[in-house]
Amino acid sequence: MTRILKTLIPLMLLSCAVSAEEQSAFKNSLNEAKKLRYEKKYPDAAKAYDAAFGAAKSETDRAIALSRKAHMYAIDMRDCDKAEEAATAALRHRKSHAVGHITALEVLAYCKIQDKKYDHALTIVKKAEKMEGVDWAQGSIQMLKGDAYRLSGEPQEALKVFSKLVEREGLNNQFRGVAYLNLGLTYQYGLRQPEEAKQAYKNAVKYNDSLKSEVAGHLEGI
Repeated sequence: MTRILKTLIPLMLLSCAVSAEEQSAFKNSLNEAKKLRYEKKYPDAAKAYDAAFGAAKSETDRAIALSRKAHMYAIDMRDCDKAEEAATAALRHRKSHAVGHITALEVLAYCKIQDKKYDHALTIVKKAEKMEGVDWAQGSIQMLKGDAYRLSGEPQEALKVFSKLVEREGLNNQFRGVAYLNLGLTYQYGLRQPEEAKQAYKNAVKYNDSLKSEVAGHLEGI
């Protein structure tokens, strides 16, 4: 037994070293893609995401690479055709942990909202709500849910979502400010309650100063 263990230990260490190197290649490619996105070099970022996909050794990592690429297409490039293609490909990796799928679902819901397919967006969001192990993503999921209700002409449902969202623990100030902004939009345009809208807008700017200009535009209409 001792001899067998002595023989196996070097092999185990070698295996771990290879796995760490492979994992490093995956993470390095993701970091490079993030850097290129920040520099707005989107074609190069797409190639870096492809490199991450190629270096991935698990279904979860493959789904993550595709999901982040989809996010770039949707949010940075406003190309929902490519975004939906990448997000759908991510979801085909069925053995992935939820962390590999949640961003893909967010992207699909976002694109359906852009296409004014609000019922479809809500179906996707409700699926994402039920996923376990991704509590950190539920704030953005609820934001999408509220937007889908608000834009589809269901202000009471939007109000329920945004009222809970602004009180949610763990949100950063920037995100909380946007949640208050959307609450204000719901009060102003959906429910025709200007005083409540003003208070929500006040809180939006309190938490997120960069919203001042947008809020001022909406206040002019009250």
